[in-house]
Amino acid sequence: MAKTLEDIQQLIQLYFDGLYNCDIAKLQQIFHAKACYVSAVEEPLVILTMSEYFAIVEKRISPSSLKQVRKDKICSIQILSETTAVVSLECVIEPKYFYDVLTLVFNENRWWIISKVFHYKLLGSDDNSSKFATACVF
Repeated sequence: MAKTLEDIQQLIQLYFDGLYNCDIAKLQQIFHAKACYVSAVEEPLVILTMSEYFAIVEKRISPSSLKQVRKDKICSIQILSETTAVVSLECVIEPKYFYDVLTLVFNENRWWIISKVFHYKLLGSDDNSSKFATACVF
């Protein structure tokens, strides 16, 4: 299990790096081709394919180019079986504070993100991150 945990942590680091740099090539390394993206912010839910999601990321100005301070945090990694895991994490892409839940599958001898479900709060709003305080569990 130690190797599995290490592999998942490396995948999540690529996820954080891909988002911070708006690096589609990195994100394509970790998202399964059939993965789905779900925003739980709006009603109705926004559900996108990876190609639709990558197009959004490509159009962003990267936080790295704006010299934004990174605030990446893995809150929990639950290894449910030899082939499934769930990661909850938080990150900031100004002006938003994101709460992500990633479902991972072990397929083709490696871990992939098969779904990304997230919510966000605007930084500086009265309803900010302290309301969703999380404990880190490994």
